[in-house]
Amino acid sequence: TNSYSLQSGTFTKIGNRVHFEIYVRLSSLGGTLAGNIAVGPLPFTSANIANNIAICTCWSAGCSFPSGCTYLVGFISPNTNYVEIFGAGSSAGGHLTQANLTSSTQFVVSGSYHV
Repeated sequence: TNSYSLQSGTFTKIGNRVHFEIYVRLSSLGGTLAGNIAVGPLPFTSANIANNIAICTCWSAGCSFPSGCTYLVGFISPNTNYVEIFGAGSSAGGHLTQANLTSSTQFVVSGSYHV
């Protein structure tokens, strides 16, 4: 039930590596979101290789960070096609949830991963 004023993404696949950029901007935050915030779908599922986690650059506006976090990162776990948004910093980090979002939250995520 969320509304978006912008959803865009591009990718380039070279061999078994995918490079991507995603931009999402909410225009309203409706209903109840369950679980952790993720951005996707990515164009290909990541390789199902144990401990093959890709870390992605993440910029955001209009959201709060989990307690103790000073920046966001994205990560792609094995055998998934989405980027989980995670707060990090000098203390323990945590996933973003609906409590961290507003109706004007924006995310720009870019990175690459193995397929």
